[in-house]
Amino acid sequence: MQRAASVIFLVGAVSLVAIVLVGSWAPFEFQGPSLAEGWRQFMANFTEPIDLSHGRADLAVNVSVAVPLAFCVAGLFESLGAPLILAGLLAWAGGACLACFVELGQVWLPTRDASARDVLAQAAGHLVGVAAWGVLRVPALKWARALPTHQRVGERIIWLCYAYLVGVTFYLLLPLDVVSGPGELARKFASRQVELVPFSFAYPTRSAAVYAYVCDILRFVPIGVLAAAGWGHSTSRGQRGWWEAILLGTAVVIALECAQLLIASRFSSITDVILGSLGVMIGVALAPFVLRFGQPVALADGESGGSPAYRRPAFWLVAALAYTIVLCSLYWQSSGVIQDRQVLRERLRSFVSWRTWAAGSDVAGIFLVIQKVAWFAPLGVFVGSACLVVRMRAAGRLIAAAIMALACAAVCTMIELGQLPLASHTPSIIDVGLTSLACWAGMAVAALVWRAGREGRLPQA
Repeated sequence: MQRAASVIFLVGAVSLVAIVLVGSWAPFEFQGPSLAEGWRQFMANFTEPIDLSHGRADLAVNVSVAVPLAFCVAGLFESLGAPLILAGLLAWAGGACLACFVELGQVWLPTRDASARDVLAQAAGHLVGVAAWGVLRVPALKWARALPTHQRVGERIIWLCYAYLVGVTFYLLLPLDVVSGPGELARKFASRQVELVPFSFAYPTRSAAVYAYVCDILRFVPIGVLAAAGWGHSTSRGQRGWWEAILLGTAVVIALECAQLLIASRFSSITDVILGSLGVMIGVALAPFVLRFGQPVALADGESGGSPAYRRPAFWLVAALAYTIVLCSLYWQSSGVIQDRQVLRERLRSFVSWRTWAAGSDVAGIFLVIQKVAWFAPLGVFVGSACLVVRMRAAGRLIAAAIMALACAAVCTMIELGQLPLASHTPSIIDVGLTSLACWAGMAVAALVWRAGREGRLPQA
């Protein structure tokens, strides 16, 4: 159990570091002064007055991203046996060094500005993360160490829903630029950042409205599953009553929407509450299936050994194909098509030059990374499950996983290349790498879930 907790916190820390690096450095076009001159420019930032009055969203996101990173690092060290105080000191010191390293690297990026303010903001965020670990360490360690005790696939899905709840809360409250007072809150209402009439927001296109509505629904489906079968409710006793679970999940939706009301750069909407509640209802309805997921089907004579559809590779391969079509329809929407061959050749050269991925700021970069991961990780879950639902030797499973990983990378490349003739899109080789990593992370999640049903539960191939 100690090893499982260490691996979980390590994966969390590495993932957050990757998000920070991509969000802060992409498109990785390093150029400029020599190492000595770059160091001099970086240190000069600390001799100038620090202005905290501008770029509050960027400042807030530097703080907020550092909080979960320090939390995971402190958890990693304590799960490895370090005392609480030493774990906290190592997490804060490591976070401060990472902040300096990230900002120093921006000296050589023409599209970014190295800032002492960002270093101090991240250092403060790491300090908050360490303090949060000190307060929440007991339930966090209990959650991480519980993974090996869950021997059913459904139980591990519920276990993952807790992590999802933390992640979606973090995403919805980014960049944590809290309103400064009643005056700023009133300006949010005046600038129509608060929608009180359902479905009154004017989207530029019908497809944009459909996309937003579907995302709002799907985002809260796992919360509905968790409300029905989690939060102190033992999965061995089944699920909560429907109305109790729906009320609990809806309360989470309302709480998150009210919290967004206090975030200056966020949009609050009664439509999101309605659609989120619908997502909760869908999750509650799916909870019985989730609890039984991965268990053999009882046959008519009472014997076990049936093989439901989701125990067959074809089921997951069809799901992966259908989801690929969804991704293509999502990323290939455009209002215009480029037909000039010279322009297409220029876009292809830009595609492989690493210069087309430009978020413009740390805030935009981190949001782009999270969105790409959220869309492509399910594809990895589908193809990973296709390799894991049947028994095979370890070597065969490894080969199958490698083939599926390459197939995911091929799909990601196809989706990006398909955007070359689309005027409103800018394909990038960085997106290919990012989405491929997201798919591989999804395959790892599938392995984590299906491992619970490996011993004596999977049908023979």
